[in-house]
Amino acid sequence: MEEMAKRLRARGHEVSIRTVGLPLICEDFVIEPGDKYEWDGVSVQRIPFDRALRRDVFWSSVRANIWRKSNTVRLGKILGDRMGEAKVDLVHAYMVSWQDAYASFALARRLGVPVVFTPHLHPGKMDGVRNYCRPLLKEASSVIGLTDFERGIYIEEGVPAERVYSTGAGPSLMPQGDGARFREQHGIKGPMILFLARMEVYKNFLAVAEAARHVWPEFPEANFIFVGPKLHAAHRFFKRQKDPRIRSLGKVSLQEKTDALAACDLLCMPSGMESFGMTYCEAWSFGKPVIGGDVPAVRELIEKSQGGFLVKVHPARPKEIAARILDLLRDAALRTKMGESGRALVQKSYTWDALTVQTEKIYQETLARGKSA
Repeated sequence: MEEMAKRLRARGHEVSIRTVGLPLICEDFVIEPGDKYEWDGVSVQRIPFDRALRRDVFWSSVRANIWRKSNTVRLGKILGDRMGEAKVDLVHAYMVSWQDAYASFALARRLGVPVVFTPHLHPGKMDGVRNYCRPLLKEASSVIGLTDFERGIYIEEGVPAERVYSTGAGPSLMPQGDGARFREQHGIKGPMILFLARMEVYKNFLAVAEAARHVWPEFPEANFIFVGPKLHAAHRFFKRQKDPRIRSLGKVSLQEKTDALAACDLLCMPSGMESFGMTYCEAWSFGKPVIGGDVPAVRELIEKSQGGFLVKVHPARPKEIAARILDLLRDAALRTKMGESGRALVQKSYTWDALTVQTEKIYQETLARGKSA
């Protein structure tokens, strides 16, 4: 979002970001200090998370199993009212949480401007479409899916095809990565298999760790490095690990994440549920091959790029994951071929400059439809 906002401003648009300072459970949520600040010329306003709002969020959670949707709508309206007045032509609602989405629509409704909606739907969470997303899809002036598969879901939900777009997402990386620095810092000398994601069970980090013992007989020096915030199961699992060839670094800085991608031989993240798969694009930015879960969004991305292997994930099979890791470790030419194929796709379709041009066109078409209505 920040990269897009910066580039839209450079193209002559006035851009402001409104966000809610909710204390999410995940460890990778960072809020800048202060309720208002400027980021590369983009105005950012954070809705203060004060005592009254805490009370509403608390009761929203308590009542979740009783009247979840109506309470989310109510909380969204509260947040939308707190966003204040703004002179805007269009609101782009990103679904970070359902409350954020409903707040954005409440703001747009109050200001009388159209909404472009990016739901970030994870296929596998289809109850989200049925229970929450459908009324927003109906109200949105335009809807953006990250893949053609996701676009098809929204068309099936009744959104006219001419109002649904597919764009993708761009890598979140520092300008340069230093693989040698990362390897020296962490004492890595052999092949490096990188898992990069928030460590939830559905991401299948456990299966990747289990795959290690099928890789070590042939590559005993292989290191399995896990990077990303650890949730409860991950904390317990890695606390029990004694083999130094399996390491979890937890949440790291953006620079260290970028260095890890530069350092690895391949990315192995066979997630069972993804809305797009930006992590694969980040690996391809460094010419690294990937192993991903055979789910619709990732399948579309990897088949389009020919940048890696797909493995079954329902359930994940450690031996199959290990076999694909071994295929890549044995064949440097294959690693290079797949990595460069992925890099070519990223440079063609998923740079932030390319995505900004696409998004600007969507805004223009959305506003044009509103004027002709």
